Amino acid sequence: MIDNKYSAMLKLYKIFILVATVTIFVLFPTILSAQDIQEQVISQVTKASSNVSLENAVDNLWVLVAGILVLMMQLGFAMLEAGFNAAKNTVNVLFKNVTDACVGIIVYFFFGYALMYRPENCQSINIIPKILGISISYLGLNDPCSRQGVEHLSLYIDFFFQAAFAATAATICSGAVAGRIKPWAYLLLTFLITALVYPVSGYWVWGGGWLGQWGFHDFAGSVVVHGVGGGASLAIVNILKSRRGRFNQELITKEEAKQLLPHSLPLGAMGTFILWIGWYGFNAGSTLGIAGVSSPDEVGKIVVNTTIAACASACTAIVYRKLTNSRLDLSTVLNSLLGGLVGITASCDAVSPIKSLIIGVVAGLVVIIGINWLYEQEIDDAVGAIPVHCFCGIWGGLATGFLTDINTFKQIVGSLLIPGWSFVVIWLSFKIINSIFGIRVKADEEKSGLDWPEHGEYAYLSLEEKE
Repeated sequence: MIDNKYSAMLKLYKIFILVATVTIFVLFPTILSAQDIQEQVISQVTKASSNVSLENAVDNLWVLVAGILVLMMQLGFAMLEAGFNAAKNTVNVLFKNVTDACVGIIVYFFFGYALMYRPENCQSINIIPKILGISISYLGLNDPCSRQGVEHLSLYIDFFFQAAFAATAATICSGAVAGRIKPWAYLLLTFLITALVYPVSGYWVWGGGWLGQWGFHDFAGSVVVHGVGGGASLAIVNILKSRRGRFNQELITKEEAKQLLPHSLPLGAMGTFILWIGWYGFNAGSTLGIAGVSSPDEVGKIVVNTTIAACASACTAIVYRKLTNSRLDLSTVLNSLLGGLVGITASCDAVSPIKSLIIGVVAGLVVIIGINWLYEQEIDDAVGAIPVHCFCGIWGGLATGFLTDINTFKQIVGSLLIPGWSFVVIWLSFKIINSIFGIRVKADEEKSGLDWPEHGEYAYLSLEEKE
């Protein structure tokens, strides 16, 4: 019995040895082939990695993250503008902020980027040299040629970053026109800004156009982005005229007068903080690198200058209100903080922290004086977009000339010309459109709020129950 058991085990052992031997001879060539393939793959990866340096990889990651922060500013604008307007228009405000980002980026994808930048060694046409041209390769990004001056960046990452800027320029108008513009008219406004106004003036300064070559300096867009959005806001508000009862409250009831005030300052404050955080992508991200083309110290200086200017501007509003025996209203402080951010954006790379504090202080005064001036002129800006973005944008461009070695005269010309360009194009376009179609909502819709008549929904249950 035991002999039979050992005999069976011996047979199994012999079979195992035979199978193992055959397997080794069959698989050995395959193993060698796999090793060859692995070595080839490693060689190819190493070769590809050598074409993209570590510095370039870090720079691309930096710009990608900065672009995400800039796009996040759309959330800040949405919250700020919704909070600063009547509850009955909340859905309408949010709709405009969502759709101007979506429409603006698509338009910039097809046309705007091609008008604003020129590719390296790829096809482009100069319609008017240094004034107006178009890059055939960038229409719909049909040819992924790298952009002149930023060859270290992926074209797609660069486009994403620049598209977020274009959306910001468009959304500035949203709050100013709240409560009285038809949605289709607002989307047309977004189209014009992102397809023509912003790309053309952006080309003048950042794309190799005449202003940049002449020596005008706007590092991250005090004038190119915020001045454009603010100038467009001033134009469209001028055509729409003021909200009913804004400057003559005898025409409306006390309840209607209350609806002209911010309905949710908590939303406004949260939106402001989100914008502040996003601004670090806006300013610091405009270095377009942090390892190769720029150093951490240069980026750090921009971050500090941005922070100091914002804080100084807000503190200026507080001191001003105290010295004039006025109430310390939160809305003015929030707008002043944003004004400081706009003001420092042009020169955050070129001034010292002390000078950034000066820029912030003046920006705070510009916001307050601008709000008062608009009221005296009976210009109805529902959120203060014009003082914050147009007036402080101009101040940012001027301050670059006053507080740095950059030519002051050139800064004056550029700082006034770009918002003026935006104002004229939007005013002329919508003057014609308004005369044909009418861009303002009906009086009864304005009175009841635009949420239900234009969108068929309410932001708050209490409003729906009241209706």
